Amino acid sequence: MLVQILLAIALGTSVGIVTGLLPGIHINLVCSVVLASFISSLFSPLVLAVLLLSMATSNLLSCFICSTFLGVPSEEQALSVLPAQRLALQGRGMLALKLYVFGCFLGIMLCWLMAPAIIPLLTWAYRIMKPYTAHALIGLAVFTVWRERDANLRFWCLIVFLISGVLGLVLLNSSMNEPLLVMLSGLFGVSNLLLAGSRSARLAEQQECRAEVRPAHLLPALACGSMVSVMPTLGAGQASIIASHLALLRGEKDYLFTNGAITGVSFVTSILTAYAFGKARNGSTAMALGLIEQLDTRLLAMFAAATLIAACIATPLVLRLGGIIAGMVSRINYRIFSYIITAFVCLVVLLLCGPLGIIGLVAAVSIGIVAITSRISRTAAMGCLIVPVIMYYLV
Repeated sequence: MLVQILLAIALGTSVGIVTGLLPGIHINLVCSVVLASFISSLFSPLVLAVLLLSMATSNLLSCFICSTFLGVPSEEQALSVLPAQRLALQGRGMLALKLYVFGCFLGIMLCWLMAPAIIPLLTWAYRIMKPYTAHALIGLAVFTVWRERDANLRFWCLIVFLISGVLGLVLLNSSMNEPLLVMLSGLFGVSNLLLAGSRSARLAEQQECRAEVRPAHLLPALACGSMVSVMPTLGAGQASIIASHLALLRGEKDYLFTNGAITGVSFVTSILTAYAFGKARNGSTAMALGLIEQLDTRLLAMFAAATLIAACIATPLVLRLGGIIAGMVSRINYRIFSYIITAFVCLVVLLLCGPLGIIGLVAAVSIGIVAITSRISRTAAMGCLIVPVIMYYLV
């Protein structure tokens, strides 16, 4: 059994890293493919769960390479894209990658270390917050709009939030397979790629940078990342915005480190919530833990060890791969490259979701372009998830 578990960790970590480099391929989709393939017949349910969790852990780290170096827009749109992409435009993409990866790794380690104290707090918070979920999400929506700098930006933020919310209502209530793939790829991925390609953008020569982290930001990340686990649709992006106000983050570097830590914490707390009250926070965790009849303390310790080993293996590999890709991107004709990636995403959507998926993707891309060109925070586009959940609780 031990040999099989170690093999599953190694295989899951490898697959997670590779799939994290493919734009438009979400970890939930990869887990579904693994469960439907011959691989699932090679392992017992317990070993298969370890494989999926290891895969999700390494994918969590490697997918940031894709976010940083693929789909980077032109300089004019840099104000409204992720801080990592702004740093990549300046030739400091590796700095962004290191900050995120270090933050994510430390967040995973800290959350498992604090698990005995976090579990009862999660149970208490879930019981208190459940009746007020809709109110909290409405408050988050108001905060998302109000935090923009002036009335014009608030207007466009509200428009993007509402239109993306309508798109979410339509797609999530349709018979389409993988509606999240369509929405998130269009709102946050393909829209960037098209704008970058339209201006023949080339990245600056990427420099090797030393990342200096501030461990003091781990505690706000732990608090905000844990909060994510008891609030539906609340993601690491929104939690990072809240953390930026609680911890008084100073610029992009602090934000990237804290965002990585929150991402790692929210992944671990998804497992902890499944243990505490039977509700996994994300799809990959739910699929993995669904293979187990009952998640007891012994199995929780095994999954903790598996995810920690996967994180220790993946972290140096992701940084090495990131360095290789960073050395290549500045020599690429970005117009051709962005169009190739866009075509790949469209093909994935067509194969998985059919013609309706392409229509939804076009709508999502249009909203994403409006968000970028109006220079508002891309968090507004998370209305695609927040609005449907608010309607679910209120109607």
